[in-house]
Amino acid sequence: MAVGTSRLSDVARHIVQPAEIAGTLWPGVRSTCERFGWGFDPWQDGAGRLILATREDGLYASDTVAMSIPRQVGKTYLMAAIIFALCLRNPKITAIWTAHRVKTSKETFASMTGLAQQARVKAHVRNIVRGRGDEAVNFTNGSRVLFGAREQGFGRGFAKVDILVFDEAQILGESAMEDMLAAQNVAPNPLTIMAGTPPRPKDQGEVFTMIRQEAISGDSRETLYIELSADRAADIDDRDQWRKANPSFPGRTPERAMLRLRKNLTPESFRREALGVWDEVNKHRAIISPYVWDQYADVGPADGAAPSALAVDMNHDRLVSIAAAWREGETKARLRTASVPEGTDGRWGRPD
Repeated sequence: MAVGTSRLSDVARHIVQPAEIAGTLWPGVRSTCERFGWGFDPWQDGAGRLILATREDGLYASDTVAMSIPRQVGKTYLMAAIIFALCLRNPKITAIWTAHRVKTSKETFASMTGLAQQARVKAHVRNIVRGRGDEAVNFTNGSRVLFGAREQGFGRGFAKVDILVFDEAQILGESAMEDMLAAQNVAPNPLTIMAGTPPRPKDQGEVFTMIRQEAISGDSRETLYIELSADRAADIDDRDQWRKANPSFPGRTPERAMLRLRKNLTPESFRREALGVWDEVNKHRAIISPYVWDQYADVGPADGAAPSALAVDMNHDRLVSIAAAWREGETKARLRTASVPEGTDGRWGRPD
């Protein structure tokens, strides 16, 4: 197959998509991008179609979009084009683009301002804010894209965020994710995108790893997961494996660029960041996944019988949770949970 013509289904190692897809906003978004001269490779076209897939009610089919894609493939360009087009097509959209590192955030902002200053686009741009820590692209229709780094605490305190991008998702802790996801609680149709490369052992990669594990094990229901990667045991200098991991090689991503990465990264880092190969992951998933939990959750027996098992835990926000399970025969159980802030008078909340 010729360079640049590979479809997503031809190159992706994993594509896990939600079941309730009735349509997609991609054709309209792609049309807007094409008017500005922004084209897409076939794999990007397929990814865009899935990212913007909708249910029967018109809401996004995926509550979380996660993409594990190597460096220099074109994922940042794809996400930037989608966000720009959505902002231009929908007045008063607020999008937040957050990376872990300040350097990455600034590089992305520079790329986005480059798009905003193109001749066909700048008529739709009210202004570009370049202040330290307040970088933004503001559109004439009231939409805006804000940029910042998580390592500086960016993203907390916002409200009604319609689009949330977690770049460098391989370095994303639970607390940072929870802080920012709260900003989407009142958005009518929120879109959350996580994109990154496989995490290093020292990275805070629990969130990205958990999403991947749940997706490929079949435990996720409303998650879109896309992974491009070479074979685990691949020779890292095998050009065929480079093509397998990066459908942009050697067209949009020339061999010289790959060799530069090969020179500047350790073999282990090159395998992760340039070829997208995940380390063997310890299966430390919960014994009961959220999907299974939902299937068995119940209010407990009507006769008030004592539970067969009881568990209590407290998170870092000092919210205490209690879970009880009642055995029913050899293979069934009922579950009930409740939560209450520490120090209250014992009046527990309603079952979750």
